[in-house]
Amino acid sequence: MSDGIKLGKIALALLDRMIGKSLILIRQTSETAVAVKQGGYVYFSHPDCRAVRADVARQLIGLGILVSQKDDLFSEADGGGAKLCRL
Repeated sequence: MSDGIKLGKIALALLDRMIGKSLILIRQTSETAVAVKQGGYVYFSHPDCRAVRADVARQLIGLGILVSQKDDLFSEADGGGAKLCRL
């Protein structure tokens, strides 16, 4: 048996889309109902602006597949701000 990384269909589809279209993942603070359920953030791919499930985004970031660009200039002022992640 292999002890490799196991990714679900949604995560694999997102990675395939990101690679094929050279997309980036953006995390943005929000007070919408969806964001509140996801810890205060919404995730979406750019430039196609398609929503990304928070659990999928966090899994890919946690595994190191998507890497933060550490671009959050206002983290102290707004509690997190926007953040870019790339493959």
